[in-house]
Amino acid sequence: MEKIMKKSLAFAILTLIAAPFASAQTVTPAAPAPPEAAAPVMPMPPGMPMAHGMPMSPTVSIALGQSPSTAAYQASMAKMDKGMDVPYTGNADADFVAGMIPHHQGAIDMAEIELKYGHDQKIRDLAARIVASQTHEIGVMQKWQTAQKSAAKTPPKK
Repeated sequence: MEKIMKKSLAFAILTLIAAPFASAQTVTPAAPAPPEAAAPVMPMPPGMPMAHGMPMSPTVSIALGQSPSTAAYQASMAKMDKGMDVPYTGNADADFVAGMIPHHQGAIDMAEIELKYGHDQKIRDLAARIVASQTHEIGVMQKWQTAQKSAAKTPPKK
C-alpha cells in the first residue's frame, strides 16, 4: 500500500510540474499573421517542445516522453542559439569569431551527447574527432580575440 501511495504522490507531483507545459507539446498558430506584422523569431529545431514560445527544459522534455538524448540535444541547441546571438560590430573578422566560438561549443556539446548515448562506433569516433578539432579551433579563436583586445589597448607607435 505504501508503495502505491509513493507512486501516486510522485505521479501527482510530476503532473503538477508538467501540467503548465502539457499544452506546449504542439504549437499551432490560430491564423498566420501578415508578413509585415510578423516579429523576427529565432528558428527552433524541428520537434522541439515549446512552452510560451521558449524551448522547454530537458527535465520537462523527458517528463513529456522524450528520450534523454533528445532532451539533451534540444538543450544544447538552445544554449548554442543563445550564445550565437552576438551584437555585430561591423568587423567581419571579430563578428565571425564571436559567432563561431559558441557554434563550435554547440558542436562539442552535441558530440558529447553522442558519446554518452550513441551506439554506432563510426559516429562515436566522428564525435570524438569533433570534440578534439572544435576544442582546438575554439582555442585558436580565443587567442585571436585576446590578441585583438591587446592590440586595441596598445597606443600607436610615434
